[in-house]
Amino acid sequence: MAEGWINLFVNAQNAGNKPHYSGYLKIDGVDHEFALWPAKEGKKGFTGKYKPRQTKQSKPEKSATDEAYDKIAKALDTEIPF
Repeated sequence: MAEGWINLFVNAQNAGNKPHYSGYLKIDGVDHEFALWPAKEGKKGFTGKYKPRQTKQSKPEKSATDEAYDKIAKALDTEIPF
């Protein structure tokens, strides 16, 4: 059996359907995120769900056109000396 890890966090704003706890876990080398809620009234424990963790999208690199625009905008922002 492979070992993994779990990180559990308490959600301060858990009103409505928002989970009371959330976190991350690793299963067979794959990172997952999960959410937990207290069990329904009269029952002990928690209920929850998990899914593969989505990686954050990095900012796209600036194109040559974007860099040229930035240079023009910077030049226009300078003060006129009169």
